[in-house]
Parts: sequence; structure tokens; C-alpha cells
Amino acid sequence: MDGGAGRRAYVFYATDSTYGIAVLVFVHQLRRLGVARGIELIVLHLPLPAWLLAAMRSLGIETRAVGPLRRVKGARYYRDCLIKLRALALAEYERIVYVDADAAPLRRLDFLFTLPLEAAIAAPEAYWLPSRLCTSALLVGQPQRGIWERIERRLESLGRERPCYDMDALNLEFGGEIERLPRSVFTLDSEWEDADRPGWLGDPGVLRAEAAVVHFTALGKPWSHSPARTLRLRPRAHPAFHELREAWWRAREEVFAGAPIRARLVFACSKRLSQLAGARRLLEELHRSRSRAAIVGRPALGPARRPSPSDASRSPASGVLEDP
Repeated sequence: MDGGAGRRAYVFYATDSTYGIAVLVFVHQLRRLGVARGIELIVLHLPLPAWLLAAMRSLGIETRAVGPLRRVKGARYYRDCLIKLRALALAEYERIVYVDADAAPLRRLDFLFTLPLEAAIAAPEAYWLPSRLCTSALLVGQPQRGIWERIERRLESLGRERPCYDMDALNLEFGGEIERLPRSVFTLDSEWEDADRPGWLGDPGVLRAEAAVVHFTALGKPWSHSPARTLRLRPRAHPAFHELREAWWRAREEVFAGAPIRARLVFACSKRLSQLAGARRLLEELHRSRSRAAIVGRPALGPARRPSPSDASRSPASGVLEDP
């Protein structure tokens, strides 16, 4: 029977150790803000190392192994992103709140479990896009088997035609059925990326006080650059921009402060790899910028330009919309 009587859960997904660590950080921050008694925490995951699964369970997270969705085209990263939609198949729960792990809670999120909803799925509007689509980076759902069956059919249909993305599947299948969450629930950190340039959502100080979840998109993932490097790359950012990334890195250090030595060694290696990956992405961005400039005959932009969220939400390979 759909809709477990009163059962509620926060849901995340992790496809590798990097995202598994991000889940730990999010849950650590969430617990510090407060989680009501009886609300469960679940991570849907592809194969992960035993030490990471143990760390998740020590934080009270239930780990559920799932298989990849193989009937869709596209690069592995984007195929794996579709795993998040399995949260809507957890019919044993009356309501779930799914959040991408490369985000951070800014205040208690338990209100999302009692928010009056008329639809089975609610999500924030992707306000950085010209069309009125919903982002799949945060979902509030009343899971039903029928919802997942519709998603599977849509994925199978799209997968035969072209690469398929989670935001594509959500909006194409449910479209106007998705209820919009209040604007203050979700924001991108690019709102604070340039103190001299107003964001989409108004006063940055008011937004910092009201926003519930921030999704890190400027300069890549929150682990891509250390706070010191972020300060060098974005010296003109609003103070909130740096405050949020510093808080994320502090939380990650706290997660592993009391961890076994093996876990700390793996963690140290993952930090270095993340920093190298961030540097590589900046070089790739510079290369793409120069390539585009050569085509249109314009000067190339440097790597420290302010990225446009509408650019960040487009797959460079296909032009298909997907979450930043």
C-alpha cells in the first residue's frame, strides 16, 4: 500500500566516495541544525567502501544499495544522477525530502514535512533558467508506486532517443503537475558570487537570512576549492559566499575528526584529488572560453569570470537542460 502511515525520511544518493563524503557533511550540518525525532535518513548508493558505509551508519543514516539505470544513454555521471529519482519510489513513506549532497542546509528543514501540498511532487522553480522548469536538486514527494512506474516509462522512452537527464525526465513527465515550493526554500550560491552585481532573488543579506538550502554551483562543487583559494578566485564576492563554503569545509573536518586512521587517510587523499579536479575544471573552462572566442572572433575570457547559472545548467555535449 502506498504512503507509509506517518513515516518520513530525508533521502540522498551517492555514486562514489566523493559524493558519499558530501552526504556525511550534509547530514552533519542538518543534525546540528536539528532533526525531529522519528524522521529517518536514507542514502541510495552504488558500491561504496565499507569504511564510508560504516561512517554513514554511525550518523544514523540507513544505507540502501541500488543498481544503476542501464536503459538510458549519456555519460555515466548523468546516468547515475537519475538514481535520485528512485526517492519517489519509496512508497513505504508518507513523505520524503530529497536533497542533492553538493548543497548545504541553512536552517532546519523539518518544515518541509508539514508544508501543505496538493500535488504528489513539489520542487523549487529553476529561477535561473528562462523557461519555467523545476529543479530536481530538491524534491518534496509523497511517494507512490505509480509515480516511479511513470518515471521508468519516461526514462526508457527518452533513453532510446537521446541522453537523458534527471531534470529532463522530471519536467517532461510531470510538467504542470509539480507544485512549486516557496522561493525562499532553495537558492544557488551564485546569488552571492559578486557583491557588485545583484542576484536574481533580491537583497543578498535578506536571502541569506531566509534561504533554507543553498546549492553550490559557482566554481563547481563545494569541495573543488579550499576557502583560501575560493577567496583568491572570487575576491569581490559577498561575504555570505565565502562564509557558506568555509562552513562546509569546517563541517567536513568535523565529520572526520574522530574517524579511524584509515578513513582519515582516505579523506586526506580525497581532499587533494578534489583540489586537483577543481584546477582541471578551471583549465577546461578557460579552454572552452578561448575556443568559443576563436569561433565568434571575440576576446577570450579568463578563468575567474562569473559563470552564468543558465550556462552551468546546460550539458556542453548536447545542450540538454540539467541541474547545475
